[in-house]
Amino acid sequence: MTQPEGLRIMSSSITLSAATRQNLLSLQDTANLLSTTQSRLSTGKKVNSALDNPTNFFTAQSLTARSSDLSSLLDGISNGVQAIQAANQGITSIQKLIDTAKSTAQQALADKSGGTGAVLGGTAAQVATVAGGASYASLNGSTNGTQDFSSLTNDDASIDISLDGGVSKTTIRLDATTLKSVTSDLTKVTADQIISAINGQIQASSLSGKVVASQTADGKIALAGTATGSSSQIKVNGSANATLDIGFGVSTTPPTAVTVTAGAALAANTDFSKGQLSSLTVFDGNKTVNIDLSATTAVDNTGKTLGTNPAGATPEDILAAVNKKLSDAGSTITASFVDATNNKTLKFTSQDVGPDTQLSVIASAQTAGGATGLGFSTFTPVASTAGPAATGIGTRVDATTGTKSSIAGTANLAATYDLSGGQSTVLSVGDGTNTRTITINAANLGKTTATTADITTYIQGQLDGGTAVAVDVSGTAGNKLTFQSKANNVNITVTDSADTLGLLGTRATTTGAATVATPNVDLTGGKAVSFSVGDGTNTKSFTIDATSLDKNGVALGTTATQAKLIEAINVKLKDTTGGAQSIAATASIAGNAITFSSDNAKSTSGPAPSVTASVTNDTVGIGFGTKSNNNGTRAGGAGAPAAGLTGYGRDASDGSSFAKITSTVTTPASFAANAFSNGSFSLTLGSGQTKTITLDSSTLTTTGTVTQQNIADAINTQINADTGLSGKVKASYVNNNLTIQTTAFGSDQKLTLKSAGTTDIGLGLASNGTTFTAQGTDVGGGKGASSTRSTLADQFNKILQQITQQAQDTGYNGVNLLFRTSSNAADNTLHITFNEKGTSALDISGVRFDATGLGLNAVSNGFQSDADINTAVASLNAATSTLRTQSSTFGSNLSVVQNRQEFTKNLTNILDTGAANLTNADLNEEAANSQALSTRNSLAISALSLANQSQQGILQLLR
Repeated sequence: MTQPEGLRIMSSSITLSAATRQNLLSLQDTANLLSTTQSRLSTGKKVNSALDNPTNFFTAQSLTARSSDLSSLLDGISNGVQAIQAANQGITSIQKLIDTAKSTAQQALADKSGGTGAVLGGTAAQVATVAGGASYASLNGSTNGTQDFSSLTNDDASIDISLDGGVSKTTIRLDATTLKSVTSDLTKVTADQIISAINGQIQASSLSGKVVASQTADGKIALAGTATGSSSQIKVNGSANATLDIGFGVSTTPPTAVTVTAGAALAANTDFSKGQLSSLTVFDGNKTVNIDLSATTAVDNTGKTLGTNPAGATPEDILAAVNKKLSDAGSTITASFVDATNNKTLKFTSQDVGPDTQLSVIASAQTAGGATGLGFSTFTPVASTAGPAATGIGTRVDATTGTKSSIAGTANLAATYDLSGGQSTVLSVGDGTNTRTITINAANLGKTTATTADITTYIQGQLDGGTAVAVDVSGTAGNKLTFQSKANNVNITVTDSADTLGLLGTRATTTGAATVATPNVDLTGGKAVSFSVGDGTNTKSFTIDATSLDKNGVALGTTATQAKLIEAINVKLKDTTGGAQSIAATASIAGNAITFSSDNAKSTSGPAPSVTASVTNDTVGIGFGTKSNNNGTRAGGAGAPAAGLTGYGRDASDGSSFAKITSTVTTPASFAANAFSNGSFSLTLGSGQTKTITLDSSTLTTTGTVTQQNIADAINTQINADTGLSGKVKASYVNNNLTIQTTAFGSDQKLTLKSAGTTDIGLGLASNGTTFTAQGTDVGGGKGASSTRSTLADQFNKILQQITQQAQDTGYNGVNLLFRTSSNAADNTLHITFNEKGTSALDISGVRFDATGLGLNAVSNGFQSDADINTAVASLNAATSTLRTQSSTFGSNLSVVQNRQEFTKNLTNILDTGAANLTNADLNEEAANSQALSTRNSLAISALSLANQSQQGILQLLR
């Protein structure tokens, strides 16, 4: 009986059916996948070793290692942040101590109770003060305490302030232009706003620190000087511009507007199409407006420009463009024509009125509008330098007897000749029997550049050829072209009918100045030059600019070489387009100077060759004239200042006084011419350096009359120029006696004077050796030490000690950016590393901010001298500036370090995330895979069981 296939029992093995074998293989694969999935679920990683994925495994390992390295740097960065913050906090605390020290010094400066004196009560020296003649609210018809300043032309309350009786003045401008900085409603300007405007302008002027404006209890505007004593004064008057009274009067004559008028009228049309420009700078005393006019400049708001009209901009277009520029910029200046019908010259007019009105027009680039620009430029032609007249030989005959005849040209030959452009020489040579006409040009010689040898060879060939002419020709560079008969007693004739090459004679020339730019000529912005060139018969006018063509028909452009400029000129000279006449002249350049030469050295017909050249306008600079700008003609501005009011200071009655030296010898009201030689003297304030006041020909006239005022002015000029004396000492003449005094009172004020001259100005002569000294007094009239100042000086020194201790205590984790014991910055420099390789780092240099490092020195004289206190205050101010600068530096450093700290944290997260993305498993996905594989595994087992059951059934049948 035959057994079923699959159940045949072999002697060596058991053969499984195909279905069983397939089920077993599927079960094994499922088991392997299930094992891998369960491994991923247990570790959370899909790549657990290099066997899983070598690339991802090692890349993730590298990213993790770098993340770990950066994480270890975060502690150092964090310490750096804290160290900087500690230093910044230290600076804040030190600044508070400096403010306290400054307050202490200023208290000492205010104390004037030094020594003892017999004067009781009284008042200190008084400043000079002047108040308006009426309250602000009662003037100009005001009904609500305000005044209307909305009209720049009609509403002006400007005032003049003088501290020397009117010899010099400072004008404070009070009108719509300046008051808009203190109020938005110019129709209702209050007294407080006027005072604010006055003080603002005072601070920005030479009066800063010398005058203060305020309002009195009865509503008047008052101005007071800061200098005290009977010699101080202040004068205030309404300026020549003033039309509104704020208590000091108005101009005594009606103020008029200021105008600036151009020097020439505008042309009917002004061309801007070739890049021409016209630039004006207009200033109204408050705003500067740059008016740049070109083809693209807007005329109005419709899109029309100065280049819209092909024929060129009209005067009305230019006027509209100028006014649009002024209006858009907020200027108070307007432009108009002198006469809109008959004189279209630009005129600028101020809205402000009076002689103090500021209006200026400054012209710069003026390449539009020809020689006069838009009326703000002038071209002055300069005659060119004429060379010798043309010297060709004409017709010459030589009939020498007994020797050879010879005729030579009048010009030395050049090494080479340019035969291009039709250049040629035509001459006739005869030997008494035969005559030959010879033309030397490019066609006959077969070249455009010929040497002298080429030319003489050609001429000789022509003479010897055909019916020969018994004449020889010779000539070398530097010598003259010479014709000689071949035999004796032969008459020869030479005629030059045309000679553009100049072989036989020199051409007529005219040359400009050597001003042509090298190596390139600037033709930007519409720059151009207009020529007029004549050859004795015809004259041609033409313009060279960026659009002009060279000999190849190519435009010069905005930058042209000298050679290309000459090419363009010669093209214009020879141009016959439209019936124009060609000019028998040629331009050349040598040594930056342009020369025009007649084409012929000689002509047998018509007038002798000549050349003339002139320029009518030149914004390039080619040497035939100069273009200069003008700033128009200023007119108008009438007005006269009000009489004004004057106030005077008063001397102290409380015993305090200045240090004052008054000469014991009166000085003449003036020294006659040549009578003043040298009145110099030395001046010492306190224990400061000695200053020599020079009074000789270097500071005063010694040939003219010298007045007392001249001497006082010269002394005060030199005092004010010395930083140690400026504002502390002043000189004047009182009752013909020279008086020099301090501006501060107190026993610490000391003056020493000694003559060093040969002219007595009240201090004697140097030969006498007299020394003058003076000392001020404290309140009460005493001279001595102040116990109050001594106490404050002790407090000041203790504060300095606290500053040093504060700096020493501002450390963090061993790093103190504010203190070190040496001058070496490396001793407290903080090094912060930013990357794992150490190639990125920041060094934060520490400072020494104890009292010594800040330049603060303990006082040793008990603050008894105002000068010492002022020195201390100055050092405190300098320390404050140093602290602020360093605080800014630390702030910048802190920002950098915090930025890197945040960056490092984020980068670490990025690296960790990147590593995880390469190796981590998706647990949701793996869990789903596990469930699916479990199910598949169960199905595979069931399938295998079913396969076995079918075989078991067959086996049962066999049994």
